Amino acid sequence: MQYGNNTIRNAYPNTLKYRSGQQQPTVNGGTASVLDPNLVTVKYFYKADTLFLGFDVKDQVVQYSTNSDRWDGFRVTINDRTLRDPGDHNLVIRSLTFIVDSLGHAKRMDDLSTWDTAGTAAQVVLALKGGTTVDTLGTSADSGYTAEMKIVLPKFGYTAGRGDGVLFLGITAFDGDSFTPAANSYGTTHVVRPRRQRQLLRRSGMVLHGPQCHDHVGRLERKLSPRNLCIAGELPESVQ
Repeated sequence: MQYGNNTIRNAYPNTLKYRSGQQQPTVNGGTASVLDPNLVTVKYFYKADTLFLGFDVKDQVVQYSTNSDRWDGFRVTINDRTLRDPGDHNLVIRSLTFIVDSLGHAKRMDDLSTWDTAGTAAQVVLALKGGTTVDTLGTSADSGYTAEMKIVLPKFGYTAGRGDGVLFLGITAFDGDSFTPAANSYGTTHVVRPRRQRQLLRRSGMVLHGPQCHDHVGRLERKLSPRNLCIAGELPESVQ
């Protein structure tokens, strides 16, 4: 995933490239040139009824901001397979959002900070890459960060054995970069997901039946730090 990179987006399989997009919100009264669009690779696998996602981010300006237009982080959206919205009766979509905090850790946002405050449905850890400092000055080049997320599928309405094996997954990458003068600062959002729940068909979901990782599990399960991102074993998919 990368803001402004049509080559990567056009290479998405099937209809995914048509259901992906990007935006640049107004920051400090304008939309400055995007000098450093971060390059993101997301990989995932499952073990039993747990889904693991790994995020590798190349970013020369890693920062923390309370302004959502200037976040560094991700939003993972997953449809609950049983709960429905009382208004439009679509399946409820959970927003599992985390951002880089001022200390370089993962700060839980959206449903992670309200619906799943105890962390029983999803856990996330984040680590800065070497030479990276969190600030809004942009005076020294960073290298980026890595993160891992562990998602317990039964908390999202899946029966044992991953139910029918279909997962409706969306990933949003946030990239905020700050510079001096402030007019050069900007924020971008890159989205890979279906637009509306009612448009989702089986081919739009991720099928979880297939090769499993029997012996290799994410560091979250072993409660180790993801200082160096490495998800071993067979990986069903990789999204860049």
